[in-house]
Amino acid sequence: MKNILLLMGIALLSLVAVARVTAAPPIIQFRLVVDNPTADSEPMTVVQPNNSPKQPQPEVLNIQKAALLDSSDVKNATASVGRIGQPFIDIKLTDNGSKRFAEVTRQNIGKRLAIVIDGRLYSAPRIIAAITGGEAQISGHFTKEETENFAARINGSPAVNHAFTTVFVIRHFYLLCLIAAAVVTLVLIFRKGTPRAG
Repeated sequence: MKNILLLMGIALLSLVAVARVTAAPPIIQFRLVVDNPTADSEPMTVVQPNNSPKQPQPEVLNIQKAALLDSSDVKNATASVGRIGQPFIDIKLTDNGSKRFAEVTRQNIGKRLAIVIDGRLYSAPRIIAAITGGEAQISGHFTKEETENFAARINGSPAVNHAFTTVFVIRHFYLLCLIAAAVVTLVLIFRKGTPRAG
């Protein structure tokens, strides 16, 4: 019986370890656009509007995998609507984020800065000057609901990231099955090898 409990404990600890290692990616990332594909970049397609009667040609850009800033550099985010009804997100950076953002924009004037939200490329504006105010406005082909959801999650809302949850379950379903099968097999072997009284 002690062996069975030990095996079950090991299985549970394995599941916890997998969950901790596979942490949810940052909701928002700022990355540089590069001219040509490299080992450190990945192709991403700019999100297109869903309500446009004539869809433009999708723009595919080479985006550096390493983020220059992410959610940890954002102090708060607010969903807003422009004069013509276009939803956007206002963000205020932390002190460290403000310094980092000013440094990044100062060093990369003329380049494009990709704004990746929830793993999708929403915009890639060209940097024309250093941004030193610690605030930024993120525009793109958002719906009003998307800006509200993204802003809430950037602010640390407990809203569930359904896309990440689904991917996590799919990627690790086989591992969960293997662990469960191993536990059951060992339990059966243990029971079979245990001498019966009488």
